[in-house]
Amino acid sequence: MGNAASRLTGAAIALLAISSAHAASIKGTVAEAGTGAPLPGVKVTTGRSQAGVVTDQAGRFELTGLADGEYRVKTERTGYVNPAPLGLPVLLHGGRSITGLRIELAAEAVVSGRVLNEQGEPVLARIQIEDATSERVPVYGSSSKEGHYRVGGLVAGRYRIHASVMSGGRMAYAPSFYPAAADEKDAAVLELAAGQERDGLNLVLRRPQLFEVSGRYVGEIREGERLRAYADERKRGPRSHLGSSEVGGDGRFALEVPAGEIVLRILPVRWGDGAPPIVGLQKVSVRGRVENLVVSAAKNHTVRGRFRWAGRTDGPPDASFSLNPLEAMGYLRRATPDGRGYAIAGGVSPDRYAVIPEGLPAHTHVISIQAAGVDISQRGLDLIAGTATEFEMVIGRGGYVTGRVVDGAGRPVRGGRVTFQPTGPGDALVYLSGGQVVLDGNGRFEESIAPGEYAVRAWSGAKRTYRPVTVRVAAGERREVEIVVQ
Repeated sequence: MGNAASRLTGAAIALLAISSAHAASIKGTVAEAGTGAPLPGVKVTTGRSQAGVVTDQAGRFELTGLADGEYRVKTERTGYVNPAPLGLPVLLHGGRSITGLRIELAAEAVVSGRVLNEQGEPVLARIQIEDATSERVPVYGSSSKEGHYRVGGLVAGRYRIHASVMSGGRMAYAPSFYPAAADEKDAAVLELAAGQERDGLNLVLRRPQLFEVSGRYVGEIREGERLRAYADERKRGPRSHLGSSEVGGDGRFALEVPAGEIVLRILPVRWGDGAPPIVGLQKVSVRGRVENLVVSAAKNHTVRGRFRWAGRTDGPPDASFSLNPLEAMGYLRRATPDGRGYAIAGGVSPDRYAVIPEGLPAHTHVISIQAAGVDISQRGLDLIAGTATEFEMVIGRGGYVTGRVVDGAGRPVRGGRVTFQPTGPGDALVYLSGGQVVLDGNGRFEESIAPGEYAVRAWSGAKRTYRPVTVRVAAGERREVEIVVQ
């Protein structure tokens, strides 16, 4: 059985295709990002049914007895976070093994403090740590009855801290951002380095002025079905819960919320896997008491997408997609391939959605997303005003950009990130099959991008690129760049 040597850092996403004809293995090491020190005691799994293994004192691991197929190598150790939380995709083919796989984990950043009311009394609150760049999902925690909170599991980055308190479906305190801001635009943004712990980040909550919103849901209520009305901030969506109320058998509901623009959703109390189905949906402007509100049944859709190679006649790529709501009304929906060239997402409520490809072949990009003869790759799939529920995603071959990131003294920068911003008038923001670009232990990176001209920037902690590097890439072309951060 032959071996193939590869090297991969925590979030460099590349499929490793190897061929031969026996049961295979994945062998590699886990190290600490920044120092390169080996990490023992890390649990390593493939994301399938295997129990996994634990790294030895030298950080080494070996996953054996693997059949052909795609695996996601996942790592876990207390006090560390993986820049690729979904795992590194690895493709085994023909029974050949992979050796030399290198995974780097960063020490977690931690924030802590207290949640108090205006009288200085402790408050039991829900804590939400939001990425200020909106690139990562929030991390949640809670304060104790003494008001203390401590939330870890954070990668290096910029964050806002948000606290809220609900009691019996009613807002007990107005949501607040650290230190005492009612709106995220006034919130303090914290810069956290890998392994850093920030203490003394206290939040002050104030009692809100609430107004009753009452009305009736006039859609169907099936026998034995229980529904509940939920109110969220219009601009922040379901992550900003303001209040809730049981919906009676006659469809009537009443809840209390603060003034502002809200979205009212009627949801079942129980549902299966994934996001809940939205059975009723209404935008409401609250300036005082709102009465006799009528909420109709939501018109949910089934969205079908298919994939096609540009300039090729072979079969469609085996891929799928997700729908990310842009107007904060719906929920994220993931499609399921139907085995006949389509992927299908059901129960999609009215919203404008970004269509996100998933599982594209390596080194490819999206040329266009066509729905009813219009390219929706930038504007999104409009299920509020539009009627198109089927699209075709055209896939093409990308170019390659490789390089390294150094500091002002020419030393390699480890563990940072690189972004590509289109600059030409004809260049559009496109989806890359590789995902986020993270530097390896030598400050190097490699990524497949759509053909076009880009401003390439990098950052690591407080260091940033002040003069981006401009690079133009053609399909199949490989370009080398060097980026300086200070």
